[in-house]
Amino acid sequence: MKIEERSELLVIDIPQKDFKEMAEDNMDSPMWDWIRNTKRVLDYF
Repeated sequence: MKIEERSELLVIDIPQKDFKEMAEDNMDSPMWDWIRNTKRVLDYF
């Protein structure tokens, strides 16, 4: 992922209700890819 040096990130809403179904036994499920990708972007910023 290439993000320009002076970029900004605006997060409008990440629904917390979606995280409630995430558990240790299903974390590798592809349905959680968007959460993992969101975390990667947030960690970067």
